[in-house]
Amino acid sequence: MVYPLIVIGARSYIGSHLMGPNCLGTHHIPCERFYRLDLAAPSLAEIPLEGLSHALILGGITSLKACKENPERSYRCNVSGPTELAQLLLERGIQPVFFSTDYVFDGSKPLYTPDCTPTPLSEYGRQKAELEERAQRMGALVIRMSKVYGTERGDGTLFDQMGSELLANREVHASEDQIFAPIWIGDVVTGIERALASKAAGIIHLAGRVAASRYEMALHLASKLGVDPHLVVKERGCAPDRPARILLESTFPAIFWEQGVEKWVKNDEN
Repeated sequence: MVYPLIVIGARSYIGSHLMGPNCLGTHHIPCERFYRLDLAAPSLAEIPLEGLSHALILGGITSLKACKENPERSYRCNVSGPTELAQLLLERGIQPVFFSTDYVFDGSKPLYTPDCTPTPLSEYGRQKAELEERAQRMGALVIRMSKVYGTERGDGTLFDQMGSELLANREVHASEDQIFAPIWIGDVVTGIERALASKAAGIIHLAGRVAASRYEMALHLASKLGVDPHLVVKERGCAPDRPARILLESTFPAIFWEQGVEKWVKNDEN
């Protein structure tokens, strides 16, 4: 199915997997156009919008540190700018789709459903919670996600970062008390496609099905790579602005993170 949409956030990790040569096999949305805008001061003046039905609004400032150190700039990129952009799109009959994060929660519940009230710990989480509220008032779709990882060598995501260090015989310091359920980029793209096809509204979740600590993940990866498990150094003490344990009730099924490790290990450079 071809969706008459634009992707805003051309250089984002998710955006790069939604169309063109970077798509993941059959797991992609064949988009007609791909644009990157300044979300702090959005303008659609030079973009041909005729015939479009949806706009996926990706990008923004996702670093917890950057949001904390520059809350005004990050607020413009993460809240006020995307809201303004969405209004411009709605005026043209184009449905905006927003993306959010499990960091809108504090980790105090064993499982979060899409209707749970946000309880953010960080400035980034607070900004995304406000964006979600604004989006729902507009009637826009919000896709709330857990941490996204890839399985390609060199992609710089979760298992690639760990695996590259382990293969180089370098220590990986991994927290034992930060527990989460990451989701494979292939499942993210499939979930977005299904959400659009089903005309989903409100807030939906895209997340892994099994939560584990970074330490558990790193040990499992070391085992699969056949490297010394002592290279994985256990750490404790989750940062106060990060939820210690977070698990979203996912709207769509996803592979287990262990399967993601297997995929990364098998995707050698040859």
